[in-house]
Amino acid sequence: MSKELTISVISPEEILFEGSADHVVLPGATGNFAVHSDHVNLVSELVPGLLAVVSGGETREYVIDGGFVEVKQNVVSALVEGTIGRDEIDSAQESVELDELLGKIIPPEERREIENKMNKHRARIQYAKK
Repeated sequence: MSKELTISVISPEEILFEGSADHVVLPGATGNFAVHSDHVNLVSELVPGLLAVVSGGETREYVIDGGFVEVKQNVVSALVEGTIGRDEIDSAQESVELDELLGKIIPPEERREIENKMNKHRARIQYAKK
C-alpha cells in the first residue's frame, strides 16, 4: 500500500513548501526525475531548473538555482540554493546574460559552472513565459 509523501523545499531565505503531496519533479544532473511514494531512498544533486510539487491536481512550481535532495522513507527534503518568482524574472535581461555566457570560450575547468549558469537563465526564461 502506497504512503503519502512528505515534502520540504527549503532555501537559505525561507521554507518554500512543507507538507504532503502526490509527487515531486526535480531537475537532476542527468535530467528531470519524479519522486512518488515508496520511491527508493536516495541523495542527489539538483541543477538549476524547475522543481514542481504536485498535490491533489494542483502544481506548485519553483525555479531553483541548484541544490540537493534526500529521499528517505517517503520523506523528500530538497535544500535549494535559491529561487526566483515568475514576476521577478526579466526575460530580456536573462537572454542578454545567456548570450554573453554563450559567447565565451569555455575552458574545461569552468565548463560545469558556466553550464549551470546557462541552465539557470534558461529555466527562468521558460518559467517567465508560462
